[in-house]
Amino acid sequence: MEEDYPHFKDFNDEKPQLEGERKNIGEIFNMKILITWYRVGKSKYYRGKDYLTLQFELNDKLYIIFTSSDPLIKQVRQSDEKKKIPFYTTIIQQGNYYTMT
Repeated sequence: MEEDYPHFKDFNDEKPQLEGERKNIGEIFNMKILITWYRVGKSKYYRGKDYLTLQFELNDKLYIIFTSSDPLIKQVRQSDEKKKIPFYTTIIQQGNYYTMT
């Protein structure tokens, strides 16, 4: 009888708490990483500004970074709209901002 009904995990789109060892964004510049999930929330430190929690794999280990980079937030939102997660990328610094290539 249990097989007649779907399981919550089969249609739940929400990812649980993001896990992984914390890294600073500067530690991963110019490295190929696999973005596995992200979350955008309101910053507690900068009023009216969003921040990004980015979960990724590097060398088969799970990590997270936190950033308020508007270009990165825009890029991950675009990738999610196109249902492209997970994906590989490299984060680089261009002048005063960060971007994915």
